[in-house]
Amino acid sequence: MLQWTDRGPWLLRLLLRWVATNGLLRYRLVFVLVLGVALLSLLAPLLRGWEGGEVWVHLRNEDEWPELDPPSSLPRRCSAKHAALEIAGVDPGLLRINLPPWQPKPDSNRTGIAYLAPCGLPHRLGIVARVFQQLYRPRDFFYYQVDRDRPGLRAALVERLGEPTNGLLPSNVVVANMPHAGRVYYWGHTANVFTAMHEMLRLSKDWQWVIHLHDGAYPVHAPEYMRQYLSERRGVNFMEVDPWDAKHWQASRLTMVHSCEAWVGRVSGQTFPQAEVTSNGFRWAQGGEWWAITRELATYFVDDRLRPFLNLMQYRINVEEIIWASMVLNIPGFAQLVANKLTWETFWCKKENCRDTRHSPTNLEDTLLDLYYPEFRSKLQDLFFVRTITPQRSEHLLAWLDARILWERNFFESPNFTVFPPSGFSYPRSPSSGLRRKRIRQPSPHPKGAPRRAEGGGE
Repeated sequence: MLQWTDRGPWLLRLLLRWVATNGLLRYRLVFVLVLGVALLSLLAPLLRGWEGGEVWVHLRNEDEWPELDPPSSLPRRCSAKHAALEIAGVDPGLLRINLPPWQPKPDSNRTGIAYLAPCGLPHRLGIVARVFQQLYRPRDFFYYQVDRDRPGLRAALVERLGEPTNGLLPSNVVVANMPHAGRVYYWGHTANVFTAMHEMLRLSKDWQWVIHLHDGAYPVHAPEYMRQYLSERRGVNFMEVDPWDAKHWQASRLTMVHSCEAWVGRVSGQTFPQAEVTSNGFRWAQGGEWWAITRELATYFVDDRLRPFLNLMQYRINVEEIIWASMVLNIPGFAQLVANKLTWETFWCKKENCRDTRHSPTNLEDTLLDLYYPEFRSKLQDLFFVRTITPQRSEHLLAWLDARILWERNFFESPNFTVFPPSGFSYPRSPSSGLRRKRIRQPSPHPKGAPRRAEGGGE
């Protein structure tokens, strides 16, 4: 839904264009209809408190995206804060952001990897369990967050993860409910990640890197390869920290939103103070949430001194693709490196039948193998995961990846291992291409106008 000030009386303009085109203004009935629509359009912002008016506003704003909830469903316990936000907006003290300085820490010899994995959709239980079987090593740590609003999902995941060990989860595997609603684009989704990092740092002292893992991602290497890769790049964080793009869809979504329980709604009369924060010296950045970061940076992210910035960001749309990059870009004295992310996806297909939602990446299905494989294959040595996998439609790709992962594990565990494996791997066969490999002109992974969306767990 779009704010009135964002688009104006679009219905009135459409109706006037139609009337003028067909020369209908000379009819009294048509004139009265146009006048009525004009009045309703102009009064729409004043009708939000009236049930019928809210329906009108909803119809006018039916194309709003990401979706927001109507005021009528605001939980009662949230109404006082919501009213205060409508009157005063953001606390002025939050407009001047000063992040705490970076504190260098002694080098560590830890080699454990922690995996932070959300699970919000029952139909992805199978792929989540299959990924776990490929990744599990006793020296690593696994923290799964399950959507609390999905009855039985946590028990089902525990059962699937415990299958190799007779139903008992190993001590280095935790399955917890999400403490906040996991709705992507809004604060609860990101607040869950902060809670999980707090718990992971508290529960395990053995991991050096944490990988935020999408529930539709699949590994392209064995954990032994990943460990060696990371160990040779200590002090490097693998994430997107890109300059703020004024043409990106999120730049125009400055509606101030209030998240309370599972409800997320517009704060009428208020906008997110993006420009005000910028004028006070803060530099905005953008980048996806599927990162692999050091324990030191994870520890920084949960520092209590970041609370004012988090309090500000709870009112931002698409917070998960803004907050991580913006924090890193503004850390005073930051003394680690940032490299390209380790999860690959492509957005070349914008049709509904080849991705899950309007801002999701292309599903990596076998019938499209000839289109996406050459690109990610050329980057394979610097990738850990690809997404989004659809198990029933990606079996040729999964079979190839499973064989490769097993080969790598055997190689790294052999007594003769000394260096990384060579790169000569055969081309997996696509069911759409018969026995021959097609030579095709590759489309850009991000065609003009395509959104660079990397949805949160659950999309």
